[in-house]
Amino acid sequence: MSRFWGGGSSSSEEDDDPLEERQNNAPRFVAHAVDSDSEDEGNRVVKSKKDRLLEQLQTIIQKMKNKLKIADWEQVETSYSELNKVLEKNKKDLIDQLGKPPRLYLKCVTELEDIVLDAWSTRKSLSKLRSKALTSLKSGMKKFNKENSFEEHIESWRSNPENEDAEDDDDEPEQDDQSASSEDERDPTPAAPAKAAGGDEDDDDSDDWGDDDDESDSDFEGLEGTEGFPYTASMFLKTNTKASGQSEEEKKRIQEKQRRALEKEKQKKAEELERQEKEAQGEQTDGFQEIGKGGRKKKHKGAMFGKDDEITVGLCVSKLDEFVSQRGRKGITVADQMAQLRVLRTIGDQNRLGAGLSGLIQLQIISLHFDNIKSVSGHMDDKSWRCCHDDVVELISLLEKNQNLTIDPHYHEENVMEDKGKGFFLGGDVVSFVERLDDENIKSLQATDPHSIDYVHRLKNEVIVYNLICMCEKHITRVSTVEKGPKHKFRQSLARIRLRRVEHLYYKRDYLPNLKHLELVEEKEQAELDKFKTEEQKKAERDAMANSTAAVPPREIPVHIDLETEKDSMMLMRNLCKYMYSPSIDDRVRTRAVLCHIYHHALHDRWYEARDMMLMSHLQELILQSDKVTQILYNRAMVQLGLCAFRHGMILEAHTALHDIWAGSRVKELLAQGIVHQRNQEKTVEETKTEQQRQTPFHMHINIELLECVYYICSMLLEIPNMARTDASHRRHFSKPFRRQIDYYRRNIFTGPPENARDHVMAASMAMARGKWMKCTKLLLNLRIWSLFPNVQEVQNMLKEKVKQESLRTYLLTYGGVYESISLKTLSEMFEMDLPEVHSIVSKMIIEEDLQASHDQPTQTIEMHKEELSVLQTLAIQFADKATQFVENNERQFEYRHGGYSFDSKGRGRGRGRGRGRGMGRGGGRRNYKDGGGSQGFSLHFQNNKSDNNNSKQ
Repeated sequence: MSRFWGGGSSSSEEDDDPLEERQNNAPRFVAHAVDSDSEDEGNRVVKSKKDRLLEQLQTIIQKMKNKLKIADWEQVETSYSELNKVLEKNKKDLIDQLGKPPRLYLKCVTELEDIVLDAWSTRKSLSKLRSKALTSLKSGMKKFNKENSFEEHIESWRSNPENEDAEDDDDEPEQDDQSASSEDERDPTPAAPAKAAGGDEDDDDSDDWGDDDDESDSDFEGLEGTEGFPYTASMFLKTNTKASGQSEEEKKRIQEKQRRALEKEKQKKAEELERQEKEAQGEQTDGFQEIGKGGRKKKHKGAMFGKDDEITVGLCVSKLDEFVSQRGRKGITVADQMAQLRVLRTIGDQNRLGAGLSGLIQLQIISLHFDNIKSVSGHMDDKSWRCCHDDVVELISLLEKNQNLTIDPHYHEENVMEDKGKGFFLGGDVVSFVERLDDENIKSLQATDPHSIDYVHRLKNEVIVYNLICMCEKHITRVSTVEKGPKHKFRQSLARIRLRRVEHLYYKRDYLPNLKHLELVEEKEQAELDKFKTEEQKKAERDAMANSTAAVPPREIPVHIDLETEKDSMMLMRNLCKYMYSPSIDDRVRTRAVLCHIYHHALHDRWYEARDMMLMSHLQELILQSDKVTQILYNRAMVQLGLCAFRHGMILEAHTALHDIWAGSRVKELLAQGIVHQRNQEKTVEETKTEQQRQTPFHMHINIELLECVYYICSMLLEIPNMARTDASHRRHFSKPFRRQIDYYRRNIFTGPPENARDHVMAASMAMARGKWMKCTKLLLNLRIWSLFPNVQEVQNMLKEKVKQESLRTYLLTYGGVYESISLKTLSEMFEMDLPEVHSIVSKMIIEEDLQASHDQPTQTIEMHKEELSVLQTLAIQFADKATQFVENNERQFEYRHGGYSFDSKGRGRGRGRGRGRGMGRGGGRRNYKDGGGSQGFSLHFQNNKSDNNNSKQ
């Protein structure tokens, strides 16, 4: 029999006692069932009422802490009320004879009062409900403490909380001790001690399980079928051995408590020692503790170098490599790493380790600024952007002071400084930093409401960026002209930085930068600006500062803008773009430089220079091979070219330049001035985000209403005289969008007064079609767009003259058939034009065969010829011509399918007429309108069957 069931007997006793063997073979569940009650009682922990109440208070306090982290003051107020209810309901158990509440409650209320006091100053930034809850909580705490006389105890706790720690054990629930004592009382069975290592397996079982036979016998007196058996299966279960280990568990708990107290004491001593070291080094702590994110105490970093370490360049570079390798790891923030890099650079400067090490560390600091951007669509906050800008300025200033140090974009080895005999070289690209900083400024403008004060505030950064570009351009120019490197090495970098400068100039009309924006903003001015910000904007700024890298306040900016050079924008643009027109420059840079130059010429009314540059560059043929951003710039240049042509009175050229942009009803999309969602076109989320990144900032927009008015005015001046022609062969369709709008306007049964710009132009078009030039001019001049032109009076005078001329042409084409002769003097007075000008217009119409008339010089009149067909006659001739073409096409199709010529009813073969124009046909005509007669009407000679098929389709 196995020793497991043997109790304390030997092997010989097992063989001599078969009854005992039968008893041991009894089912184990019987004994287990009997001891189930004692087992349940052993697992159960009995707690006092005070312990349960303290645990309930602890749960409520933890819930309150969680709500404080998210500033949910409504739930905090609810939890505080619940905490007071538990305390009031159980005063006998929780409040002592002196009226002192538990330690947990005192600690919670003291900390909550401090938090409420801190949050009270920012209550205006909260929502209405949370602000109301915060006010109610503050007044409720004061009232409850006064009613229950807790104020003295709270002040006592606040003055000396460490003395209260001695009473910690009184308030903590004694769960382990009580459970241990209760289990010992319920289960007196001794525990089995562990065997000694290397002990004999044949030792007596009595040595293993104890000698208390009386207790074991008394435990089994009431069991049936187990008389005299000292051990049962329940004794070997793990639940019954738990009670015997309570004393050891209690010892462990006490030891753990003592260990924590020792660690706390060691930590205090270490902090005191560190504070004394800082004071010895001249650092003042002022007794404040730095608090990190979430209200937790910040852990102080250890010293970067040991006291006995010799600080050299190699040691600092190895430390820098260590920081770089930690980038992106969990638990390491960008702000902490940047602070360490700044400390490392300060140590290097103090030990005079050279400008090379400072430049190397500064490159890593600037890279960290850009690494802190979470996504492609995100952008830097204003303070982080300014801090990054100041770091870039500091880097360029360092390079200018130490001209033997050069940052070479073609040097690809990282963290290595090499002396090539002509100076030190670092791997990096200063131009890329400037471009990235400019892009971040543009993205911040794209993400800001253009009608807010924040947009105006961010717009001041344009001057700061432009000053940085000028500073970088001077640096690259100096580096590219020195003898220590080939000039072509920095040619592309110089072209890129000059292109950035051109992109900041091309859309501005004679602009001088305001150097006042380079000065530091004082606190009073900043407070004045903050008054105009909404609560949402302030909250967004606070959220942005949580992840901001702006650890250093704004620094002074050196001025590098030459105002004398900026005054002559034409010469400045010419000098900047001339360098980029070299064939060795990248194609994209050269294309964008040409487009910016064209835009600048057109903006300043230099029409012929802009037109010639556009035609000579052949960009119309090559622009589709460029990227999307360059295509948008091309569209902007073409629109500005059209507006320039309109200001010069070149209506046809203006219409040609604007037609491709406006005719497709995608003006905003082509100019990147808004996202248009069309009905039949669905865009994915990625496409929408990509399109948002290409949007033009609001201050660079071209006014869409101005563009619409100019396009429709040009279409009106071209289409209205063209629509008045009776001869369809002379008509030309200039603008289909205008024709659709004018047809829709004519179909309206009731037409009210014009409301928008398009209605004004349509009403002016109808007046011009009737020859009422004064009404047409008045409607056009009432538009609000004319204030957007720099020379308003000149443009209005030009438009007035154009309306007179086209109204005269329209009047003669519409009502010329009514007159037999008309005096030039009458026309001059009717349209308020000079007589030579009227004579010139009429002569041109006669030469172009638009008007069937002739001049009578002695009488200064125009003799109208009556050979001109009416509208009905013209339509009849067109119908006859189309019918003749239709019959001819059918006959040719029949001949093509069946071969030979068709025959008429009298058996005669049909000939092919060769005459063109009206008159009698020769030979057998195409169509006999009368028996024996030839063809009458227009006859066309077809060259091949292909043209026949095309005409049959028509």
